Amino acid sequence: MAQAVRTRRGGDGRTADLDLGIEDQQVVADVLERVLADENVLYMKAKHYHWNVEGPQFVALAKVFQDQYELLDEVVHEVAERMRAVGAHPLGSYARYLDQARLEESTERREKAETMVETLLGDHEAMARHLRDDITACKEQKDEATADLLIGLLRKHERAAWVLRSLRG
Repeated sequence: MAQAVRTRRGGDGRTADLDLGIEDQQVVADVLERVLADENVLYMKAKHYHWNVEGPQFVALAKVFQDQYELLDEVVHEVAERMRAVGAHPLGSYARYLDQARLEESTERREKAETMVETLLGDHEAMARHLRDDITACKEQKDEATADLLIGLLRKHERAAWVLRSLRG
């Protein structure tokens, strides 16, 4: 679980008095921690596939995988910033990410290009399903800003899934 969120008011020079209106900041912090863990696992998988893709589709797939890990790098940054905005501290180790993630890491050194595409497709589809639940959880806590961020991530994962589905023969 995310490091305990301290609901503090501004005035000490380090915290802001934003009155976020979140009913339970810990719930939101926990949601964001899981999303951050999943996004980091997916980021590393896309990067791993970019480095290791082989075969007749090498050039096209290397570019698709690069586009995905670059997008995910931005996503990770956005999620971590939102965690800080709600008073939480993002995780900083892959061991902890793997502990919190709902996605599985890739442990194979070599996989067929088709397997890489299918695995990433499945992960983006899983992220879309998870994000729908996460959006609901944030809305229940009256955190519209985090829900809005997650809706944007949902669109990105749906688009990434569409691109990968389009690569199928």
